[in-house]
Amino acid sequence: MTTRKRSKKVADSARTRTRTRTRARTRDNTGGWIRITIRGAPYERGVSHGKQIIAADHTLFTRMFAAYDFIFRQSYGRDIDFFYGLCDDFYRPIIKRRFPKIFREMEGIAAGAGLEVHQVILINVYMSLPYFYSHLLRYIDTPKYRKKYADVIRDELAIAANPAALSARDARLNEFKDRCSLIMAVGKGWTKDGGIVCGHSSFSNFIDAQFCNVILRIEPEAGDGFAMVMQSMPGGVFSMTDFFVTSAGIMGSETTISRFNAFRLRDPICCRIRECMQYGRTLEDYAERLQKRNSGDYACSWMFGDARGKPRIMRVELGLNYVNIETTRDGIFLGFNSTYDERIRNIECSGALSSQAATNATGSGVIDGDGGGGGSGFRDIATSIGNRRVQLEKLAEKYRGRIDTDVVKSILADHYDNHLGKTAANTRTVCKHGYAAAPFKPVGAYDTKVADSASAKKMSFLAHWGPPCGTPFIVREHMKKHTEWKDWAEYLVDFPRRGWVEV
Repeated sequence: MTTRKRSKKVADSARTRTRTRTRARTRDNTGGWIRITIRGAPYERGVSHGKQIIAADHTLFTRMFAAYDFIFRQSYGRDIDFFYGLCDDFYRPIIKRRFPKIFREMEGIAAGAGLEVHQVILINVYMSLPYFYSHLLRYIDTPKYRKKYADVIRDELAIAANPAALSARDARLNEFKDRCSLIMAVGKGWTKDGGIVCGHSSFSNFIDAQFCNVILRIEPEAGDGFAMVMQSMPGGVFSMTDFFVTSAGIMGSETTISRFNAFRLRDPICCRIRECMQYGRTLEDYAERLQKRNSGDYACSWMFGDARGKPRIMRVELGLNYVNIETTRDGIFLGFNSTYDERIRNIECSGALSSQAATNATGSGVIDGDGGGGGSGFRDIATSIGNRRVQLEKLAEKYRGRIDTDVVKSILADHYDNHLGKTAANTRTVCKHGYAAAPFKPVGAYDTKVADSASAKKMSFLAHWGPPCGTPFIVREHMKKHTEWKDWAEYLVDFPRRGWVEV
């Protein structure tokens, strides 16, 4: 029999969370963003990071870990202490050995904020964990860990033997893998001035989304790479929402690949993309560094733009065993949580075949078809992926040759549903309003960032905190209508209407 024991830190977090949630809902730091700049050697800038976050809001980390604990219990049935253990056993050794400078920055953040190092590691591998967890047995059912994780091994073997339980668990974990929409265009055939234009909106549950409002500027010590500015989270050494520009004149962003399920425990994405940003001089540097010791964690369609000279953009559809790289000086790349590469979406994603195709080899079920039955949704406009792909392609053609930052803002705020044949803000639309339709879960798009060649050369971009269309999400109003989510209320904050800011 296993008895749950909540750590004192988690219990204290719950009490502090209750005392501070009202103030958290109303705080505003420059359009909803918290801006910090860190400089110098790794440990020095880490300490500065931790101290600046505490100065901005001394309850922020406390509420963040309480929220993560809630999400972990809802999604995995395990509390945050379990994941701290995974970070210590599996991620700490890799980061410390392979990325000593990043590890020192993490140690500095912990010292500056009064945290443990494993807490900072957890923040940065948060989006790697669903991929690792799907393959957990491979790493814990070993002589080294079998005794320590005996109860977990028992549970995971039982789930693996029950198709219904495994399917339900995979569906919960897949929510972490369906995250955002992205546009990147370049050249006279597509953009108004021929330069690069990029726009990205993130979506997630509104519990973890609320912590992605940090604008982090990093200026390494002389000779240690390029400076960078990014959207990030408290304690982050990378963006996680992945929107950044660097002093090399490179901008970058991504959309996750839904239902991706290939994994090998190697270098985590937080370290690989951070090294891209800090040391990448060319687009090819980025593609190379992302592939080196790739884990398949946080598998994405990455897009990068080089604003120097004659501008050029690159798309890296990064699976584990399959990678598709394209570059252009006159074209457009779109992101919608799937890939154009058939190998990745039909081999490395757990929903590669529709349910009908899986049982009918004659092919009346269609690869890339029925998203609800297990397919990728690539061609199914009844799914979020399918509708957004079709709508983004339509809007790209509509604005061909006229795309600028204002156009990209309007595209990312689009509410047209091709399945219904009308404008209807919902879970399928580019500006995603998951909370507006059954089951009314508090999820959706919660930000927008846009950049162009001119802003990238200044290491700057425009940012909007809140749903791209500007529609507010107010916790109390939502809970009045949908009491089935009332246990979420104490972890949520409002997303009021806000304006754009330059960062």
